[in-house]
Amino acid sequence: MIQQWLQGSKSCTGQTTPKRAMREILDGPSPYCTIPSEHLYSFFKDAFDHTAQYGALRPDCLRPLPHIDEATALETDFTPKEVLARVSKTKNTAPGKDGIRYSILKKRDPICLVLATLFNQCKQFCQTPSSWKKAMTVLVYKKGEWDDPSNWRPISLCSTMYKLYASCLASRITEWLVCGGTISSTQKGFMSCEGCDEHNFVLQTIIEMARRAWRQCTVAWLDLANAFGSMPHHHIFATLQEFGMPENFLRVIQEMYEGRSTTIRSVKGETAEIPIRSGVKQGCPLSPIIFNLAMEPLLRAISKGADGFNLHGERVSILAYTDDLVLTADIPENLQRMLDATSRAADWMELHFNAKKCASLHTDGSKMDSVQATEFQIQGEPIIPLAEGQAYRHLGTPTGFRV
Repeated sequence: MIQQWLQGSKSCTGQTTPKRAMREILDGPSPYCTIPSEHLYSFFKDAFDHTAQYGALRPDCLRPLPHIDEATALETDFTPKEVLARVSKTKNTAPGKDGIRYSILKKRDPICLVLATLFNQCKQFCQTPSSWKKAMTVLVYKKGEWDDPSNWRPISLCSTMYKLYASCLASRITEWLVCGGTISSTQKGFMSCEGCDEHNFVLQTIIEMARRAWRQCTVAWLDLANAFGSMPHHHIFATLQEFGMPENFLRVIQEMYEGRSTTIRSVKGETAEIPIRSGVKQGCPLSPIIFNLAMEPLLRAISKGADGFNLHGERVSILAYTDDLVLTADIPENLQRMLDATSRAADWMELHFNAKKCASLHTDGSKMDSVQATEFQIQGEPIIPLAEGQAYRHLGTPTGFRV
């Protein structure tokens, strides 16, 4: 009924605008992925069809998570003003499968009274409209072989009403976490204070300090395979519960993850619907904070007892930007010990590191050849060591020794 009301003014969205016509003329070939649809369907069906492995013993390296007792930020109703604040920040980006854009929502419900009422009903009864759970995934090329689906980043185009609802929930969860002080200070991804430049600066400073002071320095860049798409749902919910999320609010999140599906957009059209039984959706406002929370056990396992690298009197052991992880230590033995803890925690969380896309660096200024070809391992697989002059692109910045 709500959707029919909104679609009363949807016809204007089907018109070809001058901007769209110019883009079609100048862009040339279709930007959509050219991998055959059947290959994409098979790949993502396997990626999203994670089989839960309950009962694995929690490794000793995992610290207990802090419990947040205060839950007022989660339990109060959404106000029209609160929803309007989220709507005012939106741009008229690509809509979901229903074709409803943010401009339609702004026109039909200018003070967000209807949306606030709808969202409160969804939260109260722990029910999400089934149409909100259907998405279309477009693939954005990253790097590597064009015919390898893992080299394409999946972005979900969800319903605009779903994204507003998820954005309101994400804002509440973030407020709850900030008040509880639970997110590790080393995690800079999708946080209120942008930390991409900070992490790059710290890492460059560590390598440069080791070079100038003739000190030992070891670094490992870690790449999680299909990080957003492979995070098990049971681990996500168990982590939220351990943090102290109230049962009713946790059920809201769990219900949103039930019965989800997506199609994959290729140059020849959409694939059949694929059930999503694992991971978080890239493009969903709720995904960043949920993913960061789910990563907390791993970060705390790495930092537990880690010696790290002594940078001006402070020990730096891990730099995290969502799923991009960098471990630092002074001597190889300490770094490998951290990698072992990382492996045990990742095995328990049912995550896998792509060793072929990881890299390590070991410098020792006391020796003639400053860069040592020391081999490190993650989850039993060797990590590629960097030589002098070689770089690893970390958060968009090439990083290495004498780079």
